[in-house]
Amino acid sequence: MNRFYIEKLVVSGGGHENSVIEFVPGFNLVVGPSNTGKSLIMDCIDYAFGFTPKSDKPSKIVDNSNGYEKISMHLRSNAGSVVLERKIGDTKISVSGTDPTIEHDSYSVSNSAKKSINTVFLQLLGIDKPHKVLSSESGATQALTWRSMLHLFFIRQADIARETSALKAPGG
Repeated sequence: MNRFYIEKLVVSGGGHENSVIEFVPGFNLVVGPSNTGKSLIMDCIDYAFGFTPKSDKPSKIVDNSNGYEKISMHLRSNAGSVVLERKIGDTKISVSGTDPTIEHDSYSVSNSAKKSINTVFLQLLGIDKPHKVLSSESGATQALTWRSMLHLFFIRQADIARETSALKAPGG
């Protein structure tokens, strides 16, 4: 089975000392008192995963970068490392690292782009070809995307105690 995990998250630039958070293989929890940056860490990870801010879904990262310029997320896959770098406010993610199965290039956060970051994440999970999944009870389908299943791996505090199925995307 193909697997990957986040090794570390680095927020850098703007003359600041790098902010680095290291993770371990397996289950990681981000905990702490109120107003200590837990949500900001989650937003940085989500942004590196390709989140696109919209008027109804703003981003603490883009709206208030605190002078930082870039987010780097270091992943560990079965075949090596994968490093994602995204400048704050940009729609492109640079992919590099030592994993020979992942093409090192610049990818768009848009799922409809020719080189979408979505393909990198699905490939890391062993999904190399486009797949369709059900999107409604009437049988309509949509393309399988990383973001359509991200909620299964990346759980926010507000979603922990919800009564709806964990398989259903929050708010979907």
